[in-house]
Amino acid sequence: MSRSRRELFGFHRPADTPVHRAPLALKASGVAVISVLLMLPFPWLLRRLGIEAPETSWAVPAGCLLLVLLAAAAARIGPRAWWHSLRPASWILGLLAAYHLLLRRDPAMAAEVLLTVVTALLATRVLLETTPLPDLLDGLVRLLSPLRLMGADPERIGLAIQIMLRSIPFLTGVLDDLRDAAAARGTRLGPVGLAAPLVISAVAHGQRTGEALAARGLDSPRP
Repeated sequence: MSRSRRELFGFHRPADTPVHRAPLALKASGVAVISVLLMLPFPWLLRRLGIEAPETSWAVPAGCLLLVLLAAAAARIGPRAWWHSLRPASWILGLLAAYHLLLRRDPAMAAEVLLTVVTALLATRVLLETTPLPDLLDGLVRLLSPLRLMGADPERIGLAIQIMLRSIPFLTGVLDDLRDAAAARGTRLGPVGLAAPLVISAVAHGQRTGEALAARGLDSPRP
């Protein structure tokens, strides 16, 4: 697997750090708490309590970002890994900044929105880089275990998510290979030219995955 494919969402980097050794439940709970803090409308809540507060507040996401950066430093995750997480979203961050700064003329809101998005991306990166994928999927299956009462199969849900996570880097790699092949021939494929071979590769990958599941007896519902 090429480096560009592995860097899409981050991948587990084995290391002997406190964050790597921490239980999955603790790390997942930390990400959940940070997510809740990022979503809570603290200025509105303070005004409901009779406390004067500005319309926006970037202090909370800034504090959450500081905690995430401290956890990343403890896990020996450097700026290069942060950039790999932020690079795909850089154009979205730029549009958000331009909208709030140029159209709404609200620097405080721009700071709050950008800090919120960056913090969420980096928190996810820390979790993914310090936890092996099998452990993440096992934790998800345990989290979804109450769905058995409704007739759902948490193991099959976990398997579907694992297939999806493995398919995204595969398709990204196919896209890179198509562009490299076109560049080697001195041509440049646009979205229309890339669509057909990409769809064919996706269908072929889906068929191979289905055949592999069938060979292992995983294509039929459990009794």
